Amino acid sequence: MYDKQNNIIILYGADEAKKGGRVKIVQEKNTLTAAKVTIYLQNGAKQEIRYVEATGYVEVTTPKGTAKGNRGVYNPQKNLVELWDNVQIEQDGNFVKGDHAQTDLTTSVSKLMSKQKGGRVSGTFYKKRKK
Repeated sequence: MYDKQNNIIILYGADEAKKGGRVKIVQEKNTLTAAKVTIYLQNGAKQEIRYVEATGYVEVTTPKGTAKGNRGVYNPQKNLVELWDNVQIEQDGNFVKGDHAQTDLTTSVSKLMSKQKGGRVSGTFYKKRKK
């Protein structure tokens, strides 16, 4: 759905009501999937993307790993993804969990944070096996 007055595009998964529909957006080797995606466009003739909001089991996949959360925002100017609520990041079989994450898609560096000051994040790390 395109809302011309507010300059936004809203995308819903095909079967969102049945909890099975997913929106999938691919940019080069990175993929964003979610139940609902809202794209906010800049005003003017070009209508470039200002930012993208995603809700409903958001998953961001890059060649280096996967990050998941309940909601997220992608900022194309900074090439940065932020996820909130039940965040989990997986890379090479290792997992970290927290409340809020920022992932720089240019450097593939992620930061994981807790909602509370002094709060905790958790992780599970496995030693690489020799082949």
